[in-house]
Amino acid sequence: MTTEKLIIEFAELKKIYSDVILFSKRNAKWYKNPNSKTRIEEDLGFYGMDNEQFLIDFAEEFNVDFKNLDYSEYLTSEWEVANPKYLIYLPIVIPYNAIKILLRIVIFPFNKYLSNEIKKHKLPFKNLKPKKDITLGDLISTIVKKEFVERKNIHYEIKTA
Repeated sequence: MTTEKLIIEFAELKKIYSDVILFSKRNAKWYKNPNSKTRIEEDLGFYGMDNEQFLIDFAEEFNVDFKNLDYSEYLTSEWEVANPKYLIYLPIVIPYNAIKILLRIVIFPFNKYLSNEIKKHKLPFKNLKPKKDITLGDLISTIVKKEFVERKNIHYEIKTA
């Protein structure tokens, strides 16, 4: 896969980064430290119509185009969120996550590293919804290019004054 070169001034790229971080903080107040690697579904928790609305608001605010985005390749649709095949896992997933949260609350004051390791641990199920997910870095690149593009497909060349 080839990368596309985008030429941009550092100050402009920094402003775009800041604007995207502020946008995500406004739309996901519960997520404390967004950065370019923050994912819309996995980290911000936007699924189905929520992630669609997030992208619509983003497109309007930053005047970008998502026409070339294959939604089903990156994000979970409303149907997938409510798909009955996922419901059979709920009796296992809900108590498991509740125990993880309680353990983290108890352990965090004493050992932040162990608390973060507990947070990272996942059940050994195959990923039920394998998606690429969209990162804030992808959205930054989308603003620069004015249409959806994955960050990994962009090479920034910083223009000097």
